[in-house]
Amino acid sequence: MRSSCDGCGTTSLQDVHYCVVCGASVREVGTALVPSPRLPPALITVRPPSAPLPVRRRQTPPTPKPSPPAPARQPRRFAGRLTFLLMAALVAGAGTGVLAGLWWLFSGDEPPAAEYVKLKDRHIHALAFSPDGAKLQVDTDDAGQGRWTWDLGARPWKDVDDSPGQAPEKGHVTAAAVSPDGTRFATGAESTKRERKVLIFTWDYVYTTGVVRVRKQDTGEIAWQTAVSEADPSSDKYLGEPDLLAFSPNGSLLAGDYSGGATVVWEAATGRIKAKLTGDVGGFSPDGKLLAVDSYRSVQLWDTATSKVKRTLAAPAGRDADGYAISFESLAFAPDGRVLAAGLSDGTVRLWDVATGAVTATMTGLTGSADALVFSPDGRLLAAQAGDGTVRLWDGGTGLERTLPRGGSALVFSPDGRWLAIGSGDGTVRLWDSASGQQARVWEHRERSVLWTTELAISHLAFSPDGTKLAVASNEEDDGRVALWELP
Repeated sequence: MRSSCDGCGTTSLQDVHYCVVCGASVREVGTALVPSPRLPPALITVRPPSAPLPVRRRQTPPTPKPSPPAPARQPRRFAGRLTFLLMAALVAGAGTGVLAGLWWLFSGDEPPAAEYVKLKDRHIHALAFSPDGAKLQVDTDDAGQGRWTWDLGARPWKDVDDSPGQAPEKGHVTAAAVSPDGTRFATGAESTKRERKVLIFTWDYVYTTGVVRVRKQDTGEIAWQTAVSEADPSSDKYLGEPDLLAFSPNGSLLAGDYSGGATVVWEAATGRIKAKLTGDVGGFSPDGKLLAVDSYRSVQLWDTATSKVKRTLAAPAGRDADGYAISFESLAFAPDGRVLAAGLSDGTVRLWDVATGAVTATMTGLTGSADALVFSPDGRLLAAQAGDGTVRLWDGGTGLERTLPRGGSALVFSPDGRWLAIGSGDGTVRLWDSASGQQARVWEHRERSVLWTTELAISHLAFSPDGTKLAVASNEEDDGRVALWELP
């Protein structure tokens, strides 16, 4: 059978399956011969049957390279720069905050001008300078060591309390006082309560009145103390615990203000009771001849020489802003002892002539009751603190009245009367020029840590005798703190 080549077209192939010329497969064309053109021998290539045929592959077009991005617009470039600057500022601010936090953490409290002392688990009752100003004395409720006397010339302060033989108190101290000559100091211990039991059943309680002790300064030896007495709280014999102790100016008498509403007066040397009065201690007169006792609606002027009430001052009729009868809230003798200032619950302050019992002046302008009063050393100025913390300043010589915009919880004049220091509940102490009424300086009595700041409410203020230093005490959760600042 004749066949022809599919690849080169060669014909007249018989009995073959592949072309002998090009090697391609052949096809059957029947008996008829199909003429094919003759190619020159030079153009005919004979490929051995075993050689593989070349395969034509489709060429893949090369992947086009990405064109470079178009340049960003100017606003976008500016936004990027601004973002970078903001991020840098945030990082710098965070770093500064961390550094500040670490500083507060490791440096502790804000450093005052001279020294700062923290008395852990001790409540401060009294703060005073020694007569020469070289020592600072603090009385606390610590049963083991209730008294601290620091040498201000040492760094850090050195406790030089000269009563090493002092025995521990039985119970926490609730009040403390030092005699004017510094030879004795008095403490009041808290009252106690114990159960009366029958087998395992409690059927009654026994209450003990707080004990007052007077110790010698040099040795700490107890000179005398009150007897331990038991009484029912509803009985007049139950006094409670001493809330306030005060020596008379000459140191001959000691007055104790008990929580049960009574005042007891003792001879400071022997402990003999001279009087038991109804009311709270309002203070001794500067000459020590009178003791003012506040009985809510009246004030008794008790004569220390005769042990009798010399005069009784009555509160005015009427009611205060809360709807209660007007009552006495604070008392202060003028430096010459001739005038007694009384702050009332209706926000007024009245001045009484001690000799005649007549009201010589009435001052108004306070918001709320007059909770604290203090005279300047010359008696010309009177500062009154209202219940809302504002302070009113009256000038007795000119009649000028001023309201200081910031109030507080403690007031004290400097020895020369130039400065008025006001401590507040948020831990700030402001120094005012008493003549001009201008604020001279602000101190912050606060304890700072990384996460928070503790504002320490001011409880006591004291100027040094020369007026160059101001001591500040605060009580926060029964942790007492004392700081000392230099005046400008």
